[in-house]
Amino acid sequence: MSPKLLSTGIAWLMLSACIALPIPHERQLSPLYFGTVTDAETGKPIEAVVVSVSGNLHSERPIPGETKTDAAGGYRVVAKEKASWFVLIAGPADGSCGGFLLFVHPNYEMKMERTDEATAGGADGMCTDVKRQLDVSLKPKGI
Repeated sequence: MSPKLLSTGIAWLMLSACIALPIPHERQLSPLYFGTVTDAETGKPIEAVVVSVSGNLHSERPIPGETKTDAAGGYRVVAKEKASWFVLIAGPADGSCGGFLLFVHPNYEMKMERTDEATAGGADGMCTDVKRQLDVSLKPKGI
């Protein structure tokens, strides 16, 4: 096989392994975080904690995630972006998926958590279908 034919074949294979389709959608920029927020002293769940998340990945049109904990202290939150192109990668891809979470309640000290983990690339980005449990304890504010 000639070197030119081989290089043409490799170039064609690399170009055909990635397909971008003009489909507007929301793409995940962080893991889907879920967990429970509790009082560090009593261990009891804390209701109405504002949980905010932003992803590690750069985005020109991010949609920050924000929610409040329920009566059992539970939350589910994810950061997304408004994407114009749906990208399909037909080969192995790896990278990282993570985010910054902020936990805020007027009666407790604010807490920030950061996660970052290596992931295999999904059909539409590094954070596609990634879930991460993160249980947090907050310290009551001093009087």
